[in-house]
Amino acid sequence: MLNLSQEIALIVLDVIQTFSQHLASSSCIGWSSSSILFSRLQNLHISLLSDDWPESVRLHTIAALALFVNMFRRRLLDSGPLDALSVLIERLLLLISSRLTSVQMAAAALLQIILRAGYENAATHLANEAMRAAVAPNSMQPKRLVSASERLGRPGAQTGVALARLLGSTPSLAATGRLEKGLTALDALVSELNRQLRGVMTATGALNEAKNDPIRLADLHMQLADSYRGSAALRSTWLETLSSLHSSARYFSEAAVCMAHSVAVCARELNRKGELMSVDWSVLDWISRDIGVDEGVITEQRGENIQPAGFTIENLASKIEKTANLLTQSERYEAIGPLYRLIVPSLEKNANFNSLVSVYAELQQSYSRAVEVKTSGKRHLGAYFRVRFYGKNHFDADHDTEWVYREHGLTSLAEVSQRIGDYCRQVVGHDRVQVEPEKELDERSLDENIAYVQVTHVDPVVVDDQTILSYHTHTNLREFVYEKSITEGKRGEGEPAVTQTALCKTFLTVLGSFPSTRRRLRVTEKKRETYSPLEFACQKLRMKASQMKVLVDSSNRGTRPFDIKGLQLLLQGAVLPTVNAGPLVYAEAFTQTEQKKRYGEKGVSDLKGAFSELMSSCGAALKVNGSAIGPDQTTYHQVLMSSFEAMLERLESFFGCSFKEEEKEEKGWNGNEFPRSHIHILDSISGVDA
Repeated sequence: MLNLSQEIALIVLDVIQTFSQHLASSSCIGWSSSSILFSRLQNLHISLLSDDWPESVRLHTIAALALFVNMFRRRLLDSGPLDALSVLIERLLLLISSRLTSVQMAAAALLQIILRAGYENAATHLANEAMRAAVAPNSMQPKRLVSASERLGRPGAQTGVALARLLGSTPSLAATGRLEKGLTALDALVSELNRQLRGVMTATGALNEAKNDPIRLADLHMQLADSYRGSAALRSTWLETLSSLHSSARYFSEAAVCMAHSVAVCARELNRKGELMSVDWSVLDWISRDIGVDEGVITEQRGENIQPAGFTIENLASKIEKTANLLTQSERYEAIGPLYRLIVPSLEKNANFNSLVSVYAELQQSYSRAVEVKTSGKRHLGAYFRVRFYGKNHFDADHDTEWVYREHGLTSLAEVSQRIGDYCRQVVGHDRVQVEPEKELDERSLDENIAYVQVTHVDPVVVDDQTILSYHTHTNLREFVYEKSITEGKRGEGEPAVTQTALCKTFLTVLGSFPSTRRRLRVTEKKRETYSPLEFACQKLRMKASQMKVLVDSSNRGTRPFDIKGLQLLLQGAVLPTVNAGPLVYAEAFTQTEQKKRYGEKGVSDLKGAFSELMSSCGAALKVNGSAIGPDQTTYHQVLMSSFEAMLERLESFFGCSFKEEEKEEKGWNGNEFPRSHIHILDSISGVDA
């Protein structure tokens, strides 16, 4: 009976090969039913690979499939539907987990042939892409990262999808060693993809274990989402699942980024089908520049290897709406308008006026809220902390690594230190965790039995004309800075401490940018800059002057409620006798003969310029304060004015020049009328709406 079944199978294979050769001939290419015949021939091959057939039949079928793949190479690897390729790879992966070593080896060899063919096709495509980039060196497009699966073309992209489907239908497969043993049979050509597949198996099994570890859980979800790039549906699903996890923990910025990735996946498929109008992918940069690059929408090349999910315009609208809700919850109102630009042209083309009404109503609310938070200045989009793990016996791969964590705005250093300490105790499995303050660790004095964690508050690097509270400061954020004062040399007898107090700034660059799909990003670059005591003093003076200028400018423009208490606190710190030694101590210390020799004329000139800026800001602030106060604070204002005049006189004695600015005549200043720029202050005091 066994011999009879083998003979029948071989006859069927021979007939299949005859039909395949005929179908692959040029005369049959244009047949309308060729796709159906192709699918049926492949399904016949696959049916002969089941465990019900003897070993010899399966080996002959694998050999016949190699010929079949070669005959229909273009249909499978270039232009045909991806379903057939995905099903074939899924079956080969199942055979790789076979108990029969010969079947394992044969299946691995055929999978290697398919992947090698995909690699050759992809290499040609990537070479052409590089050639196009070479002839357009001034292109502003970011450099596209080419993943391991993309280097292996359509087969590489579909291998992860096939494994996902296989593990979904047979979860126990991840727990057995047969599949992993079979994967070792693949050639070194696909070693990187091999590691990725093992990573998928490991991540799938580790999801349940990491349910109480949000950091690891996010990493696992992204690892799986990246492995399923070959399927738009699977990648979108995992991204949305991660978005829900972030949202439940109230990390709405990260949730919004995950949903925006899903939007990009959906929009890319619709754009390839020609269902979107006038797509401008740069709108995603308002959320994160990494989205367009990571999803391949900039060059639109990755879509060739991706199995479509059958998305519709309605699916895209639903995803955009969810993303907009998350952006609202995260107070990132500025990104909502650009996001809707992905779909508005298509809605207008289809005359979908009901949807357009909802969209524009949402935009009106979003921009109104954006105006509110910009006016109030009370929005805090995030707090950032540098975290370093040290302990080879405790943290494994995280040992001696640095990360930047994004937390909710106004989160304190003490709160984060406590939370990360508890998290590390849970991860390492013991209580021997020591959270260190903001200082450098002396590795020689550390105890190997203790896990050390260093937590430092860091600030975003503010560029151009932005402020620390600006939306753009906290979007596409890669660079951070923290500073500490250091002592230079030994202080001489009677020498002020400020002459030896220097400043060290440490700049950090992370891999990726915030907001991200993860709450933490790894530090990839670190550099330090040291400022002399005189430079440190100038920076402090200019920072105080800048703080006053911001408040004075806001009072002149009337763009936000005037913070009179904040202005008075800054004035007290600058001019009142009880604390004015703060700024004046710099003038007294650095105008001494030894310090003048040390820094030269340029150094003294810089200090003089810093004091000039401070005195100018103090003068303007005092004018605003005089206009804003009531009768009960007249004496207080006179004290501020007297202290300011005294400070000007002392500075003149130190530098030998006057810091007084010529008073500018302004209509009504000395009469009964107040300057127009201050009228709104009086309105706010009296309770009259402007």
